[in-house]
Amino acid sequence: MEKETSCINARAILDYVRVHQGGDAVQHLVQDLHPEIDDLLDPESFLRDPNNWISCAVIAKLYGRAKILLNDDMAAFHIARYAIEHSSMGYTQRLIFKGLWSVDKILQNLQQINDQWNRNKIVDVVETYRKGAVVRLFLACPHEIEQGPLSEQPGRIHLFADHMGRQADPGHRTMLLL
Repeated sequence: MEKETSCINARAILDYVRVHQGGDAVQHLVQDLHPEIDDLLDPESFLRDPNNWISCAVIAKLYGRAKILLNDDMAAFHIARYAIEHSSMGYTQRLIFKGLWSVDKILQNLQQINDQWNRNKIVDVVETYRKGAVVRLFLACPHEIEQGPLSEQPGRIHLFADHMGRQADPGHRTMLLL
């Protein structure tokens, strides 16, 4: 299994499903994800450990299953919001954000910040404005667009697939966050 996404993301999904559906739903969520995970004695513990990494395909399965279990087309968005509102920052996150206290510095170091939790996208700050920025994402995993939190961003963030059909690299999809 490729190591592309930190299990901190999987933990957010499991926590949200547990709160809204109970422990039995979490057990259904983690069954038959990937042979390497299925062979573990406690797959849920593996998926909750932020030091572990999983593939894009596994995280996409988790998002897809959560969407079905919760009967919520906006599940990925709600999970991401829940994670932000209910997670305490770990040591690494605190160091990153204390060291990069301004928005400008965060934008300058966006790729390094992203690499702390995901290795499946290239982050490119195209342009910055007084009250926003245009960020281009080169996604290695097209399923993240259909299943992950990028699929359901309402409000100020707008996503656009490259409407000309061009791709940065074979197998990559380009998105713009405005």
